[in-house]
Amino acid sequence: MSVAIGAMLKKVGTRIVTRQHQLMLCYECLKYSRTIVVTGGEPLTWNMHPLVSALKAKGMQVYVETSGAYKLTGDWDWICLSPKKTAKPLEAYYNAAHELKVIIYNKTTLSGLKNMPRRCTKVANCFYSQNGVNAKK
Repeated sequence: MSVAIGAMLKKVGTRIVTRQHQLMLCYECLKYSRTIVVTGGEPLTWNMHPLVSALKAKGMQVYVETSGAYKLTGDWDWICLSPKKTAKPLEAYYNAAHELKVIIYNKTTLSGLKNMPRRCTKVANCFYSQNGVNAKK
């Protein structure tokens, strides 16, 4: 079981860096799982290093799903790169991502992303989604 904490991040916003909020999130997450998935909105618009460090100090595995458009902060156990059509991922994500999830909006999207799986050197899983239907490739 994993717990997505994107909604909690939105509630505390930029105050996430305070120690009190880190501990609150850690203890809340521990009630449900030892694996935490940080997603929802774009988590890396904040510096995630303090939160990830606090969660890992409690023995948790910490995953992130990100567009890759913002600086990679935090020592993540698993990174799912899910690029958006409005912003290309930063170069660092191509070697850091473990999983690639691409939303196919139309033929233009597909042709623009055709080389991305080859650039992601550590990718173990690659998922494509078209019109709400998921397909593993």
